[in-house]
Amino acid sequence: MPSDQTAQQSHKICEERESFLQQEISKLEQQIAEISDQHRVEYTKLQQELQTFQQHQMSDEIQRVNIEQQLKADYEKKLKGKIQQLEEQIKRAEDHNLEMARNMNFEKQQREKSDKKLQELHQAMDIKEQTLFEEVLHWIEEHNNRTRSLQEIFKENLEGANSHEKVKFETLCQLCDTLMEDLQVQRFVCSICKIKKKDCAFQPCGHYQACAACADHILTTTRVCPVCNRHLTNVMKIYE
Repeated sequence: MPSDQTAQQSHKICEERESFLQQEISKLEQQIAEISDQHRVEYTKLQQELQTFQQHQMSDEIQRVNIEQQLKADYEKKLKGKIQQLEEQIKRAEDHNLEMARNMNFEKQQREKSDKKLQELHQAMDIKEQTLFEEVLHWIEEHNNRTRSLQEIFKENLEGANSHEKVKFETLCQLCDTLMEDLQVQRFVCSICKIKKKDCAFQPCGHYQACAACADHILTTTRVCPVCNRHLTNVMKIYE
C-alpha cells in the first residue's frame, strides 16, 4: 500500500509539473505570438516606410534625370544654334571675301584698262602737244622773222622818208617792237596768273607753264596738270 501511495504522489507531482509546464509553454507561445505580431507590425511599418522612401527617392531621381535631360537638351539646342550661327557667319564671310576678290579682280582689270587707256591718251596728248609746241615755235619764229623783216624795211624807209612818213614808220616800228615783246613775254609768263615769270615745270609730265606760287597751289590742291590733266607728283624749279 505504501508503495501505491508513493506512486500516486509521484504521478500527481508529474501531472502538476506537466500542467505547469504546459501553462508556461502557453504563456511562452502567447508571448511569442504577441512578439511576432509586434514585429510583424513594425516590419510592415518599416516596409511601408522603405517603400515610401524608395518612391520618393525614385521620384527625386526621375526629376533629377528629367532636369539633366532638359538641361542637356537646352544646351545642345543652344550649342547647335551657336554652331549654326557661326557657320552662317563663316559662310557670309566666305561669300563676302569671294565677292571682294571678284570685285578686286574686276577693279584691277578696270584699273589696268583705265591705266592703259590713260597711258595711250597721255602718249597721244604728248604727241599732239609736241606737234602743237613745234607749230607754236614755228609760228613764233615765223612772226619773229616777219617782225624783223618789217623792222628792217621800216628802218630802210625811214632814211628817205619825210617827217610825216617818219612818224608813221616809227609808230609801226614801235608796234613791231611791242609785238616782239609780247611774243617773248608769252614764252616766259606764268600761264595761270598771267603776271609772274614762269619758273616751275610739273612732274612727271614736264609741262613748263607756272610760277612757283601757282605751281605750289596746284600741287597742294588739285594735283593735276592744267595742260594735260595728268596727276602731279612734284614740281621742278627751272633756272633760265
